[in-house]
Amino acid sequence: MAHPFLSTAWVEAALDLQDEFVDRVPTPAQLIKLNLTITEAPDGEDIDLHLENASGLPRLSHGHLENPDATLITDFATAKSVFLANNQQATMQAFMAGQIRVIGDMAKLMAVQISDTTPTDIHDELSARLQAITAD
Repeated sequence: MAHPFLSTAWVEAALDLQDEFVDRVPTPAQLIKLNLTITEAPDGEDIDLHLENASGLPRLSHGHLENPDATLITDFATAKSVFLANNQQATMQAFMAGQIRVIGDMAKLMAVQISDTTPTDIHDELSARLQAITAD
C-alpha cells in the first residue's frame, strides 16, 4: 500500500522495511545521528525527523534527537527526490545548490558520505521498495 511521502503511515512503513533489511547490511564505518527539518510540506507545517545509522542502514523516525551530530534543513520536494533516488550525486548537487542546509558537524557528515559512497544491491532494493510505498 502506498502512502503520502513522510506521512505517519509512510514513516511507519519505511521503519518496517528497514527492519527487514537490518541484518543484511554491515555496520557502517562512521556512525551519525542527524535531525532533519523538512520545510514546505503539503500541509504547510515543517516536518521534524531524525536519522541514525547505528543499525547499519540509515533509520528514519519522527521527531528530533537531543544531541545530533548535525541538522539538515531542506524543502519537501528536495527531500522526496533525495530520499527516493538512492543517488548520492543528486544529494551533493542539492547541497551545492543550497537546497540542503547543514547546521552542526559538517566534517562528520562528510566522513559518513565518503565512507558509504558505493550503493549496493541491498541499497538499490531498499530504494525500490521505498518508492513502491510512496504515493505520487
